[in-house]
Amino acid sequence: CGVHAQEVAAEYARTDTWAGSAEGMAAQLTIVPDRLAARLDLSPWCRATEANMLELWRRLEDSYGSIDGCLGAIGVSLSTRRALREALTEPAPLTAVLTEPASLTEPAPAPLPRGARPAR
Repeated sequence: CGVHAQEVAAEYARTDTWAGSAEGMAAQLTIVPDRLAARLDLSPWCRATEANMLELWRRLEDSYGSIDGCLGAIGVSLSTRRALREALTEPAPLTAVLTEPASLTEPAPAPLPRGARPAR
């Protein structure tokens, strides 16, 4: 959606320190069913290093063409993918140089005499 993968991976990596901390692991375990929490080591799964994120995206793009393609392949509807994109991204900045149409930069024609009608 307009942001380089390297920038997004770096943003994920900023959360890695918290995710690997005792506080982060405890918070993540709150969403794991009790029957699995005692048997599951989250440390290799709930980390987001920059290298891991870039490798994940590379594999998804190799297999599905894009992350959007992956989401579609696993059954996420187009309307849901659009809603996610809209909620998680900002509109791209206007980067095109705007120019005035020639009609605004050319000199205006001389005014018509009173009572005269423009030619058709």
